[in-house]
Amino acid sequence: MKYKNLIIILISFCLGNVTTTSAEERIISAGGSITEIMYELGLAEHIIAVDSSSYYPFEATQKPKVGYFRRLSAEGVLSLNPTRLIGSNGVGPEETIAQIKNTGVDVKVFSQEIYTFEAWKAYIREVGSYFNLLSKAESIIARVEDSLLKANHRLSDLQKTAVFLMDLGDRGPVAAGNNTVPDMLFKLAGLNNIVKDYDGFKPFSTERLIQIKPDLIVMPNHVVEKLGGEENICQNMMIKLTTSERGCDILVMDALLALGFGTRIDQAVEKLRFGLEIKNKD
Repeated sequence: MKYKNLIIILISFCLGNVTTTSAEERIISAGGSITEIMYELGLAEHIIAVDSSSYYPFEATQKPKVGYFRRLSAEGVLSLNPTRLIGSNGVGPEETIAQIKNTGVDVKVFSQEIYTFEAWKAYIREVGSYFNLLSKAESIIARVEDSLLKANHRLSDLQKTAVFLMDLGDRGPVAAGNNTVPDMLFKLAGLNNIVKDYDGFKPFSTERLIQIKPDLIVMPNHVVEKLGGEENICQNMMIKLTTSERGCDILVMDALLALGFGTRIDQAVEKLRFGLEIKNKD
């Protein structure tokens, strides 16, 4: 894997895909995960604006906003006179990106289709290599790996089950399956995702959820807020039946922490493990 990454980096240099940042660089970051990475790489002074999903670190919230990264407007982006637009998966719409490119602004989209820890490390290296900051990228990876190693030493594999719910609709819950960030986080935390028969986020059988009664139910904060808050969710009959033996104990996580592919993988795992530790003491 190390040799493969090295080859990718060398090819990028040869093809001219690696860039360096100058003092005149004016970057707009569109995507919460890519913003996290760029800040930890030390590119804050070059970032002139971010999208609305970029709320970490706090300093990013002080930058001008260009809307949501999936619904950018060419006028809003170009009004800030950027030299470069850096985007995450799904940045768009395509017509807007084409318009921005046609004005001479460099556009780089870091796409991601595989969500595993190895893929995350490759992603961090790809971004670091693009900015000619590979050594800093390796430092991010080393920090996260060290943190995860310490967590694994502190808490052994609990053999617990978990589910990540993105919605509680009339047709049943929408849950995270294979090849998702929550599934990756569950694996790193020693949890068994009860959803095993599909990829991505799809409706999951209400009957199966109630029957399995996973040890941990995780939901992102923006979904909890949309559904009226944790207290309201706990009144949902499906949740009541699923948690009937222990009471409603949903773990609410920050959406960017739980669903992002940024620099805080270790913190997300720590959040899951902390929730389990609390349950073990009960």
